[in-house]
Amino acid sequence: MANQIKAPYNFVPINHEVYIPSWGKQISMDVPFSDGEDGLIEVELQNNTPLFIRNGVGASACDKEEYSAHITLPNGEKRYFLPGSSLKGMLRSVMEILAFARLKEDSYNDDFFGFRRFGGNNDPLQTEYIKQMNEGVCCGWLRYDYKRDEYLLDDCGIFDSNTCRISIETLREVYPQYKNVEDMNALDKNDVLGYPDIDGRTLVCTGKMKGKKHEYLFDKVKNEDIHVDSDVIVKFKTVYKPSDYKDNLYKKLNKGERIAVFFKKDNHGKVSVIGLTRNFRYPYKYRISDCIVQPNVGEGPDLVDCIFGYVNKEDALKGRVHVGNAFANETVIEDNIVKGVLGQPSASYYPLYLRQVNEGKYTTYNDEAEMAGRKRYRVHAPNALTDPKYNGNENVVTEMKPLPAGTTFKLLISVHNLRPIEVGALLSALTFHGTEGPCHNIGQGKSFGFGSLRIKKLELKNFKYDEHAYLKDFEWEMSKFYDSNHPGELWANSDMVKTLLSIAAEHANADELELMDLQGYKDYRKNDKYSTLKEATVNAKAFVDIRDVLKVRADVKRQAEARAKAENEANAQIKADVIEQSLKALKQKEQCETADDCNVCDAILAQAIDDYETLKKEYGISSYGERIETLRNLKSEYLQYKIMLLSKVVNTSVKASSFEEHIGKAFAIGTLSGKLDKWKKIKGKSQLDAEDLEILHKHIVNELPKDKAYKKEKKEWLTFDLQKARGWKSLSAYVSADVLQTWYEEMTKGNA
Repeated sequence: MANQIKAPYNFVPINHEVYIPSWGKQISMDVPFSDGEDGLIEVELQNNTPLFIRNGVGASACDKEEYSAHITLPNGEKRYFLPGSSLKGMLRSVMEILAFARLKEDSYNDDFFGFRRFGGNNDPLQTEYIKQMNEGVCCGWLRYDYKRDEYLLDDCGIFDSNTCRISIETLREVYPQYKNVEDMNALDKNDVLGYPDIDGRTLVCTGKMKGKKHEYLFDKVKNEDIHVDSDVIVKFKTVYKPSDYKDNLYKKLNKGERIAVFFKKDNHGKVSVIGLTRNFRYPYKYRISDCIVQPNVGEGPDLVDCIFGYVNKEDALKGRVHVGNAFANETVIEDNIVKGVLGQPSASYYPLYLRQVNEGKYTTYNDEAEMAGRKRYRVHAPNALTDPKYNGNENVVTEMKPLPAGTTFKLLISVHNLRPIEVGALLSALTFHGTEGPCHNIGQGKSFGFGSLRIKKLELKNFKYDEHAYLKDFEWEMSKFYDSNHPGELWANSDMVKTLLSIAAEHANADELELMDLQGYKDYRKNDKYSTLKEATVNAKAFVDIRDVLKVRADVKRQAEARAKAENEANAQIKADVIEQSLKALKQKEQCETADDCNVCDAILAQAIDDYETLKKEYGISSYGERIETLRNLKSEYLQYKIMLLSKVVNTSVKASSFEEHIGKAFAIGTLSGKLDKWKKIKGKSQLDAEDLEILHKHIVNELPKDKAYKKEKKEWLTFDLQKARGWKSLSAYVSADVLQTWYEEMTKGNA
């Protein structure tokens, strides 16, 4: 065997960034875009190699399954065609790569895979497998409980290979009925025998295999009704792919019957993995979705969804492109029947399906790996078709009468309300961006070279511009997007575009395109046979020249700077709003009654100025300088106002050196209240101190009733009612109601 892994398929790297059109949510079938266009694209196609798409139209007794898609004319002649649905899928898969679309969840089976290794030099998983199988493998019975809606397991304990197996020879002697089922599969064996008891243990049979020497014996159940988590069941069912045997096992489970299993527990005693044999397939750590790296998916439909439409749980959009059936231009005489096995490659084969980056050592699903990409079949040159490998097994063989190479087809594609960039994307997918050489492939038998399809002629009808103009629009947009995520790199030179074109170019070496045999698959999963698929690089035809490239980069740079500036200003504004909110606690100067009030306002302004200085330095926004200057001027005004208040205190202090002198002539209650308000301003205090309160107490009780003004206000004093006696109420701003009432009682006692 040559020291080079081979396969009829290869992978286009998955784009990590997804292009989301800004107009995606504005698409309407009724309201056209200002630059939206309707038109027809006429395409002539020709297959370079035999082509077969199984017939599914108008099936009748004379339309046998081995014929390619066709309609039967009244004269019995078959008119062959390429179904529009197949062509649409073909174009969509190409556009998903060219337009950096999402990798849709429904485009792959999100499976877990399992591995089983008994030997082989440099096999990276052998040591791991042997370790797992040598540590605490248990046996038991799995069942589904409908009432509890959960899977339960009855534990029979650790399976000891020395004591829990019975040789076939011994079994024939102690249980003669076994001879009647030896050639059956495991399910039928156990159904016929019914899990008999042998020396106090339960006989569990496996299927027929070469060199088989033992059957299993399960001990009595030690622990019943152990809960099994749903993710463990998912692993179990995806590791053991559906087959007639597996399907029947799962049917038993669904009916509430139990099946014999082997399992392991984690460090907390919970069931962690389940298998069907003692040396079962052990699940890898990661599943397919864990290995798909496409973090920047964005919101809204991608360009492919915008053009072809989509349906999901939250939303739906009708496509604006109709791809018709492509009918053959002439009468076609089918090739002879071809028989072959159209086996599907399995994503479990990590040397091909995972991106291999460590030269000489394979990455597996036990590593933090990345999927190799979107799978595409390599295009075979007409003289490089490979053998369909008919093995004589009629159960798996496919029979087909392919259409011969050189058949031409006419295709009509109608578009509605597509913007120029979208027209360019469709043309780019049709023509591989105008690049000579690459071909589409379609239908069955792609693994051995069938279905190579080339665009022979393309004509635009009712469009404003020519093909090159639309391709350039699309390339311009994609180049701007790609350069914004990969500075200095252009869309046409991206790994995705180059790999797509390289896989779609004709491959002349049939040897490197064949499916490997079983031995080859085994050999190339070992480190000493490390190899990866190779492609001859094909570059896309570019419609953006060097001057456009410089424009693209300048445009991308401006857009990036504008986005950064807008984001910068938005973040700064959020913080500026917080500063302005703090300034709402600022009193107007005229509301400041004391120097202390001015000090509070001064502190608020000082903090705001500091915060704006920090903001200006952090975000480089020069306009904040004006705001800082305004706040500084305001701070200066408050300082001047504070000085003025303090000067009034000094002047007043000259006239009234004490509180007693200040209120000495205040005999009317209204006058006294005014004196107290003025004293508060003079002293810069909000309340009277203890000494002032004592002086006020004596003045009210002893001095106030002596003046004639008392007689005028006596009616108010005779009743202690804060709501009616305005004078008494004004004093409550300085003295509590309870204390005032006590003073009132003292005053009225001697002056009633």
